[in-house]
Amino acid sequence: MQTEKVLVIGEANGRLAEVLEGEGYRVKLVKTGYEALEEIGKREPFGLLILPFEERTGCGPGLVRAVRELRPYIPVVFTDMDPRVEEVLALMKDGPVDFLGKHWQSILINSVVRRSILAGRSDLPTSEERPSILVVEDDESIRWAMGTVLEEAGFSCRVVSCPSDALRIIQKEHFHIIITDLHLPEMEGTELVKEMTQYLPEAKAIIITGSPSVESAVEAVKHSVLDYIVKPLKAEEVVQRIRSAWQKYKQAALIKELLQGLQTANAELEKANKRLSTLSITDGLTSLYNHRFIMECLSSEYKRILRYKHPLSVLLLDIDNFKRINDTYGHATGDGVLVGLAKILREQTRQADIVGRYGGEEFWIILPDTSLAGAKELAGRLVEEVARHNFVVSSGVLNTTISVGVASTSDIGVISPETMLEHADKALYVAKKRGKNQACCWEELQADAPIQSQV
Repeated sequence: MQTEKVLVIGEANGRLAEVLEGEGYRVKLVKTGYEALEEIGKREPFGLLILPFEERTGCGPGLVRAVRELRPYIPVVFTDMDPRVEEVLALMKDGPVDFLGKHWQSILINSVVRRSILAGRSDLPTSEERPSILVVEDDESIRWAMGTVLEEAGFSCRVVSCPSDALRIIQKEHFHIIITDLHLPEMEGTELVKEMTQYLPEAKAIIITGSPSVESAVEAVKHSVLDYIVKPLKAEEVVQRIRSAWQKYKQAALIKELLQGLQTANAELEKANKRLSTLSITDGLTSLYNHRFIMECLSSEYKRILRYKHPLSVLLLDIDNFKRINDTYGHATGDGVLVGLAKILREQTRQADIVGRYGGEEFWIILPDTSLAGAKELAGRLVEEVARHNFVVSSGVLNTTISVGVASTSDIGVISPETMLEHADKALYVAKKRGKNQACCWEELQADAPIQSQV
């Protein structure tokens, strides 16, 4: 698929052309519609046309129609467009049309481009490649006549006299079209077609009959028969029926390829959307939830506890003397400590807990259905775990500590998620003032008026 040649119009689409080349497509980038017509006029086998929807620069429906006069069926993808619906519908009548927005992630580009190329292929006329035909006929004269007509018409064919020979051959050779007499010594032609399509499910079957009827037609359709040839045989009719069957075979193959391509593209698009969704809510360094998403979670959890009267607690953590780590060992080492701490937080919390990076060296943990006592216990455990942990960084092994502020919905004065965060932040500040490497609760500050006044 990636060997297809793509014609891209417009200087603004230069970066898009680079992305396509990186994906393996052969890309020709031109600046104007006039240059595009020159390229198409050279009879270049372009599989796709990409252009902006800009009438003022000569790119739009008029140019597409001119291109399709030279290169019928070419699929078109518009970028930076503001199209009029009636114009787009008119273009779709003559070939596939698709759209690509301004956000050019390679996975999304690949999906649109592949889909458009496959759609263009499905509109192409049948190629001149010869079909392979198997004829099953017990009448020697008809068998000889069929073989002669098909060979003279340029088709590749095998002629056999009985169903058993046909069934033996199709297990070794591939055929696109099966022609069989309706009445054969060993079995009916419809039964033979049923047997053969188990080996050649995509083959098109044609029945030879001397007396077609509604009943026989219905029975034939049940057994996947495509068409009839009525005796006495006429060479022109035989060739025409085979060409029609061959065209349907090719169209079915193209549609199958298109559907497979669309399934692949949709699967890739779904994966890309999942990755984009994950990236939108996670911190790039630590892979914890980012500030925006965890704030949304806190708001949601707070509404839930108001409704169900469950407890909710929050921990706000800060790495002690983190600036000294960056200044002494470098930011790469500092990043390693952040990643290591994120790992500890994930390991020490429950699946229901929501862990995120608040910003810089600060982290926070939302603890649903957790009382103040449970939050204090976790905070103390985290302080101890970090203090004894050896952080393995590029410069060796490093030790550090954290300070933790604890707040809960049971605290006095909590009226919103923001209030909880404010309480946790003030408790964290006091933990720092007390000497770091410890946890402090907002509840303690209410019981200790001198410390609260100092804050």
